[in-house]
Amino acid sequence: MSNLKSYLLRHPVLSTICLTIGWLVLTIVFSGITSSLLNQEFGSSKTLFIAHLFVFLCVFILLWQFDWLKVTGVARLGDYKTWLIVILGTTYFTIS
Repeated sequence: MSNLKSYLLRHPVLSTICLTIGWLVLTIVFSGITSSLLNQEFGSSKTLFIAHLFVFLCVFILLWQFDWLKVTGVARLGDYKTWLIVILGTTYFTIS
């Protein structure tokens, strides 16, 4: 895990490109898995929503393992306005 963290810190542009492609690939894979589990067609809104949630959880866990959430201040409770903005932004991104 420390090798991955040091690589991400040394090459930020390449890391961003790789993580974006990884996000897309994970979304397609999780969408395929959920569509087969729910017997829905590939690309339906329900399967894509669930796939985006799983990928968001994967990215959240990755950030948590690297302790990058503490640096950004997300680990603090904050006030209700901050959480409202975060939840609305996450919901909008997940639905679209």
